[in-house]
Amino acid sequence: MALIYIVEDDRNISEIESFALKNSGYDVSVYESAADFYKAVRERIPSLVLLDIGPLHQQLQKFIFLVSQFAQLILYIHGMPLTVQT
Repeated sequence: MALIYIVEDDRNISEIESFALKNSGYDVSVYESAADFYKAVRERIPSLVLLDIGPLHQQLQKFIFLVSQFAQLILYIHGMPLTVQT
């Protein structure tokens, strides 16, 4: 089962995303901050990261480099998805 990390500071959005993905059979973890996400990545590597850039706006370049080493990344910029191929 693929592991998906959601990095989203809006709890309403992360609950909807998490619910939909879990009902589709994915293993999902949600993080509201960059610090929580970085800690989790050291313990377990996801297959996909759904990212709202709000929580990481000052560290976005570092984050994209880190995630591109191991997972597909989908950024959300003002509600518009942008897929970053790695």
